Amino acid sequence: MMDPSRISVIIPAAGFSERFGEDDKLSMPWGQHTVLWTVVNEAIALAPLEIVVVTRQASQAGCWDEAANGSQIHRVVVSGHEGMGGSVAAGVRACSPQSEGFLVWPGDMPLLTAAHARAVLDSVRAGSVVRPVHHGIAGHPVFFPRALRNQLECLHHQPPRDIIDPHKLVLVGIDDPAIHQDVDTREALEALRPPPRPSSSGVAHA
Repeated sequence: MMDPSRISVIIPAAGFSERFGEDDKLSMPWGQHTVLWTVVNEAIALAPLEIVVVTRQASQAGCWDEAANGSQIHRVVVSGHEGMGGSVAAGVRACSPQSEGFLVWPGDMPLLTAAHARAVLDSVRAGSVVRPVHHGIAGHPVFFPRALRNQLECLHHQPPRDIIDPHKLVLVGIDDPAIHQDVDTREALEALRPPPRPSSSGVAHA
């Protein structure tokens, strides 16, 4: 089990939304907010040590203006060409040296809640990577221990899963498809939006 106040949340939000079309998917409306702000708001509800949002300089400006009111939120700007691995690496490099782990929480998954994140953190064991699964499909958020900090900081174009030792991977069953549902396409956005999901809702283990 890991106390959320001891970990950093990394929100990769620097993609080019190529499958979505011309619009920035993270700036699209979601309930009373945008997709990105909905994700950040749930991360705030987790009450972590800090939240690092990794964006591109030319994107998500409106989302950031709204999200930046949180005192524990930091923004890191990248080019976006390095992919998910590069975004995670940039986020981890910006984290406090006191952080005891890193929870990777993609910015395009607005159905994820603080309750999903707590379910992952409750399954943390010493040195383990923890990933949720639903009906055999792996999802997010994913927890990486402090022991992997150097490897995470060196990621470039490779995905974070490349550094996971399968012998140290803990899979936690979550009875909710939200853990692998993103808004990578306009069709997915329309299919998943809303309903609103309160941050205090519980998560059933499979």
